[in-house]
Amino acid sequence: MDIIDPEPFDDEEPDVPQEERDDYLDRQFGDGAPLTAQERAVREAMEYGRQRLAEIGSRPNLFDVRPANEWLRIGTRRGLTKRLFGDLWCENDLSIMFADTGVGKSLFAVQIADAIVRGRGLEPFDVTTRPQRVLLLDFEMNHRQFHDRYSAGRPGRVRRPHEFARGILRAEIAWDDGIPDGYRTYNEFVLASIEQCVIDNGVRVLIVDNISWLVSGGFASQSAATLMKGLKLLKAEFGISILVIAHAVKRLDTLPITIADLAGSKVLANFADNVFALGRCCYSPDLRYLKQLKMRNSPLRHDVSNVVLYRLVTDSTYPHFEFVGYDHEASQIRQSYDTLLERGRFRQFNAEHRAEHVRRLHAGGLSIRRIATRLNISRSSVTRLLKDADADAEAAAPDTDTAETNDPITK
Repeated sequence: MDIIDPEPFDDEEPDVPQEERDDYLDRQFGDGAPLTAQERAVREAMEYGRQRLAEIGSRPNLFDVRPANEWLRIGTRRGLTKRLFGDLWCENDLSIMFADTGVGKSLFAVQIADAIVRGRGLEPFDVTTRPQRVLLLDFEMNHRQFHDRYSAGRPGRVRRPHEFARGILRAEIAWDDGIPDGYRTYNEFVLASIEQCVIDNGVRVLIVDNISWLVSGGFASQSAATLMKGLKLLKAEFGISILVIAHAVKRLDTLPITIADLAGSKVLANFADNVFALGRCCYSPDLRYLKQLKMRNSPLRHDVSNVVLYRLVTDSTYPHFEFVGYDHEASQIRQSYDTLLERGRFRQFNAEHRAEHVRRLHAGGLSIRRIATRLNISRSSVTRLLKDADADAEAAAPDTDTAETNDPITK
């Protein structure tokens, strides 16, 4: 069968009539051969379907179907992808940043917002968009706590606050009277409120800090999926870029950070274009490292072998992170003595806790042989515990693997 190069549709005419689409397919794939009985039945069914739809009349359709080449031309017209925080967060992306409590993820989120508003990169990541407004939905702090964080002076005295760029907008909860009339669920109210904030303030960059606060019912429920789907729809409808801040589950600092350490990992990560995390450097209290865990359209540049190091600076009205350099993640996490301590505690666990701990080590990238060496047990024991962990996961309620770990070492 001869394949004919496709004839491009007019860029100014995106809505192509069905007849033209049929002709297009015939030119592309038709070979003039007689139809088989099955092919005739398919065509008759398609024709009947068209007639039925014509009788019903126009109705909404979830999908927009176009030739692949047309989608490529649309992408070309939009130009190169513009970066908000390097390739970790680009325009029209929904990215996730997560970290343990106290690592500084909220500070880092504000610093990213400040870089976007000023049109200057946060080293080593660049900004290639024009300066633009950023709306920070802050569910971590009230206005007094926000003031205290970004002010200088002694307690009990008048404090001199930091002067932010005018393009940073901050929102905090102003409603505490349940679900208003007209909304079926709390998440529906949340999404409608976010949409109103975006429209009223004309923003196209949104940071949600922290997603855990917004989710009613916990990550093991359908609530998280509904909220993330809603954010994706808002992103598509208004062309906005969203950075979601999330918590990490309780974890050992002896292990590399993995996407499984994201609280609600299955629900959240599936909806995200990119996922990255902040970790605490165990040998220096003011150092943090950034690690990429998921990239939709490009390879990971800052994985376990090339994490980005930052130093936390708190001696001003604007606590922030300063770029230090790059390193291997193994240099930033505890080893040796902690491994011996881990072995001792592991021997005291019951079977369920042993299986959960081995599962997390394996999810962190350790082979069965390395887990056996680390815990001073046989490889067959590791294999058996992994099978036990899988069996426990299958027996658990739906999405329970998105809840916090039961690993007692991490508690």
